[in-house]
Order: sequence, then structure tokens, then C-alpha cells
Amino acid sequence: MHRLFLLAGGLALLLSFGCNLNDDDGPVGPQFSTMAELIQNSEDFTVLERILERTNFTETFEVGGFTVFAPTDAAFAAANFDPEALDTLELENILRYHILPSAFRPSNSFLDGQLYLETANSDSPNEEPVVLFLEKDGDEITLNNGVEIIDADRQASNGVVHVIDFPLTPPTVADLINFNPLLSELAAAVPGAANISDTLTVEDVLRGDGPLTVFTPLNEGFADAPDLTPSSLREVLLYHVVTGRNVKFDDFPGTLTSEQGDLIVFNGAAISTSSDQVLNLIFEDVQGTNGIIHLVDEVMVPDDI
Repeated sequence: MHRLFLLAGGLALLLSFGCNLNDDDGPVGPQFSTMAELIQNSEDFTVLERILERTNFTETFEVGGFTVFAPTDAAFAAANFDPEALDTLELENILRYHILPSAFRPSNSFLDGQLYLETANSDSPNEEPVVLFLEKDGDEITLNNGVEIIDADRQASNGVVHVIDFPLTPPTVADLINFNPLLSELAAAVPGAANISDTLTVEDVLRGDGPLTVFTPLNEGFADAPDLTPSSLREVLLYHVVTGRNVKFDDFPGTLTSEQGDLIVFNGAAISTSSDQVLNLIFEDVQGTNGIIHLVDEVMVPDDI
């Protein structure tokens, strides 16, 4: 059973296949240190403390009411992360990707499953909040398909801190596909597609500057997909990609022209293809740095394949 949610500002916007959200954030009182003090008073967060100082975020961490995913010094070292190699704006964008705009405790907020969380990073087309992907399996909680929360729910007077074992990087559309195990068939298909040109691959497009709107089939949708050569796979994958636009569900026009060239037709949450398929939008508005993805239940096949 899939459990997939989107949280914005700590509130559930969309819920599919069942979940149990708890909006009790627990007591927040003066007996706790602020998040800034918690970081400053720990020997584990000296790199994060320097980043706060360089980006002038220390005062922000004295107020708030939000969530921070805090990499330890060992986490930064494991990633060979050198904050001195980045300018202040780059550091700020990375830092904002570690922040949620309200208090969130994954250990007691929802059942096992997957969750998209809107972060404080809006360095994206149309300045939409970039998401991170959280997966919970019993006591194990991971972010972006590999980063572990090693110490959850450190309470501060102005929010909550979760300690993580690796810094987070704001994701491209390609990264969003790779993060979610419900999209693993699509992730595996992308490298097998023929090149678009001598120097350009489908993955290059998904990692490019954008903006992009991409329709991503769930794994189950590949069961009914036809056998494809590398060239036809390229055309099928490009049929799921719209370049030059970052289109949210509420802004869908009547039609969009795919990078493959055929039209995609919209009627609410139903999508029609040039080969007369009708498929369903399962989950919408998953924002990355270079575009947005919408999860669908089938692979879209152009009319000439």
C-alpha cells in the first residue's frame, strides 16, 4: 500500500492511499534552548554554526517555530563539504533546504510511508518551495533516499532539530525521480534511452537548467508498457517532458506540447495522450530546483510507437 503525502508549512495538502497525521506539535516552552543555542553549545555542529554566521541566519534561529535538519561536522566531512568554497547565496540556498517552515516530528506524526516536505528553499522556477523526500520504516527515517536522521526530535524553545548524517542538496527533477522508490522503474529506464544528440541525453535534460514539467509514471505503470528499443524509449520518455514551463496542477492548460512533439491533453486529474490513452494523475506538484514532477499511473506512449 502506498502512503504518499505532501506537507506545506507542516499541514497536509494532499493525501493518497491512507495515512494518519498528527498535528500535535507538543509543548514548546522556555525551559528549552533556542535552536541557535542548541547548535552553538554542541561540539558536533561547528561547521553548521559557521554557516549560520556567514549567512546571517543566527538571529533567525533565535526566533522561528520551525524544523531544522542539522548535519553534524562528521556529516559535512563525509560529503567533503567545504563551505568556504561556496558564496553566501549558495550557502543560504543549501541552508534553507535544511529548514521546514513549521515544527515537524516524523517519529510520531505519521505512519510508515513516504512524505514530500516543502522546505524554506524557493530557489526554483516561479520561486516555488523545493521539496525533500522523507521515508519512514519503523524507527528508521531517511531523507532523499539515503540521508539518515540519527537523532530525531531534539526540542528547542522555537522549534525542533533532527540530526542527520549527511548534508542535503536541493534536488533537480532527475534527483526527485531517483529519490522515490515508487519511481524506480522510471529511474532505471532513463539511462537506457538513446541519446537525443551526440552530446545530449535524456538525463541531461532532466538535470538541465529547466524549467521543466515532467509526468513520472509509477512502477506499476511499466507493467503494461510495450517493449521498447533505446530509440523508442527516448521518444516515450521525452513524451513525459515539457520544457520551458514549470506548470503546477492548478495551472494546467487544456494542452501542453511535450519535448517529443505530441500533445498532452488535460481534463482535471485525467490525462489523454496522442495514442488515445487516458491515465490518472496520482500525485501533483513535487517541486525541484529546475522543474516540477507530477506522478501518473501509466507510461504515456506516443501515437507512432
